[in-house]
Amino acid sequence: MPLFEGTEPEVEEVIERDEVGIQIMKLQPKLNGRSRCGKNGKLLGFTCCGQIRTVYHLSWHALWCNTCDHEVLKENITDLGNHG
Repeated sequence: MPLFEGTEPEVEEVIERDEVGIQIMKLQPKLNGRSRCGKNGKLLGFTCCGQIRTVYHLSWHALWCNTCDHEVLKENITDLGNHG
């Protein structure tokens, strides 16, 4: 029952998708020909879905994104720095 006559409580269903991580990744530098991994690996971020992976070498031209189920070229992957 409403507190005051003639007023109904408003119910809003808010569905928010957390895209803060993806937006931060878009500001980070991309991998390039001079990118190198440290001995503990390098953290890489996919800007398509926000997935983060650790790699130990960069002798490849693309990675498969398991979340989005498609191939992502090295130039489109974000460098998040050396791991450890």
